[in-house]
Amino acid sequence: MPASQANAHTYRIWGLDLQPYGPAQLAEVADWIKQQRVLADTWIFSEQTGAWQKAASIPELKDFFYAETTAQAELSAYTVSVLERLAAVKPGFLRRIKIFADLEDRQIEDLVECMEVVTCTPHVYIIRKGEHGDSLFLVLEGEVRARLLLDGQETSVATIGAGGFFGEVSLLNEGPRSADVISNEKCVLLKLTAESFQRLKNTKPELALAFLAGLGKTIVGRLRTITKRYHDSYQLLNSLSPED
Repeated sequence: MPASQANAHTYRIWGLDLQPYGPAQLAEVADWIKQQRVLADTWIFSEQTGAWQKAASIPELKDFFYAETTAQAELSAYTVSVLERLAAVKPGFLRRIKIFADLEDRQIEDLVECMEVVTCTPHVYIIRKGEHGDSLFLVLEGEVRARLLLDGQETSVATIGAGGFFGEVSLLNEGPRSADVISNEKCVLLKLTAESFQRLKNTKPELALAFLAGLGKTIVGRLRTITKRYHDSYQLLNSLSPED
């Protein structure tokens, strides 16, 4: 083993399932702190000191928790700002979301009352592949990416910015998520759960129908784009094929 690897700080993390995980390098543990997989009171074994300690008490990890606390404080202030804007100019502010394009201002206000505002820092999981899904997310600000891990390598499925959405299939059938979705930057999302949407269908069926129409219209546009991309790629491949 190279000397640089032998002298590197390595750790083992005590998981919620009461099992140790590792060994992990400092950079990997730092990523887990950012993803909130390792918290301040998570027990960690440092192979350098030979002792178990809570993560926030380990000197080389303290700065990561300070940075995370600062980021969360900034995010809280950002959330307050977003909520103030929602309250002040709700319909106009929300028309950046494509699904709302054909709705009246009052319909948008009624719809948002069924939703939850979700904010997140960069590089955190919003949904994970295979987990139970029951919610649609609308991207109000920021950017996320949908990805799959194939043979340990990340394959990007889509990048979704302000005005886009994801999780629509799970809103309708509550099946398992088909991909991970991770924030690329600080994000503000609107979350609509299947339970909330069912209440909307029961109390305001016309609004639920209008929302579904907007959702369907946007999905059709997305499918047309994908179909055109596939057609263009097919034509390009044909043009590059050797002639008989």
